[in-house]
Amino acid sequence: MKYKWEAPSKKGLKLQEIRANQMQIERINKELDEAAKYEAKSDVNRWEHTFQSRSNSPIACFPITLVHGEDHSASHKAMCYPP
Repeated sequence: MKYKWEAPSKKGLKLQEIRANQMQIERINKELDEAAKYEAKSDVNRWEHTFQSRSNSPIACFPITLVHGEDHSASHKAMCYPP
């Protein structure tokens, strides 16, 4: 017999299965990391937009104006309308 064919051992098959599972776990972890980064960035952008919308609106500033009892001074404008 010129060529001898041997069936793969159970141990060899088990190692292949373990490697395939490890690769799948690594792929899933990478996808989860990317999703978490995107979600965190999205949350930050949403909160920044909410803060800017509220701090730049006259309604958000109105109670402060009443408390101070003054027209918008330079310091008050800086506080209510950050750059």
